[in-house]
Amino acid sequence: MTYFLRELTRALRSRRFGIVLVFQSILLVVGLSAIYGFARRVPGAPVGWRNAYSAWLMSLDAFVLFAPLAAPLTYADAIIEERRQGFGRYVLLRLPYRTYLAVKVLVNAIAGGLSLTVPSALFFLGVLMYFGHTLPPMHSSPSVPLPCVSGTYLCDHLFPTHPNLYIAARMGWMGAFGMVYATLGMAFSAFSNNRYVALVGPLVVHYLVVYLLEFVGLSRFSPFYVLDPAAIGGSTAWTMAIPLLIMGSVSLAILIGGLHKEHPFVF
Repeated sequence: MTYFLRELTRALRSRRFGIVLVFQSILLVVGLSAIYGFARRVPGAPVGWRNAYSAWLMSLDAFVLFAPLAAPLTYADAIIEERRQGFGRYVLLRLPYRTYLAVKVLVNAIAGGLSLTVPSALFFLGVLMYFGHTLPPMHSSPSVPLPCVSGTYLCDHLFPTHPNLYIAARMGWMGAFGMVYATLGMAFSAFSNNRYVALVGPLVVHYLVVYLLEFVGLSRFSPFYVLDPAAIGGSTAWTMAIPLLIMGSVSLAILIGGLHKEHPFVF
């Protein structure tokens, strides 16, 4: 537990984690400025026409594009760095290898999830204070129905009645996405000593998978729509969960199978 807390503190207090939070927050502000704007009211519009929920939802474009890069950036190269520095040998003198690997994977997943949920949550609090939390009648505003037209349970039922829960659910999916992609980045440690492969590899894999699924007509299962389920019709919890489960399982299998104590390539 002491080693876990030390590693988690080191990851969350690192300069890279701070840079990721600032970068993703800037992308959200840029998205707000470019798409939704800062006007609080529109003359003649119904009450709530300009609201925090629409502002948050319409500011995600650039944030979503760079999420596969932001998630692994904090800690995904930790094993590679310790391997290159020889530090891992000394850690393993005090810890069982399984504990070492489990701590690395868990800390990496937590950092990856928080790298997406923290800036999105802080941004939501900001727009909530700036725009307010009153929704207009669903039939009167073209800006509100955007997340309610995809035919999903969350969009059709949760957003109109409990918009705060809807936003929280979207943030939960962001956290799951970040955890999976951080794990994917660390999985590159099994066959590469290049830290940039671990940090940038998930971004490349992400867009290759997105393109492939679009090409074969299975775009509903694209990991892209985990972060933006309202952008495609027929999105469900299963179509969002399946790509994450597959990618997470494969990444863990590579880590467990490719990095073991007797492997001559590890340390």
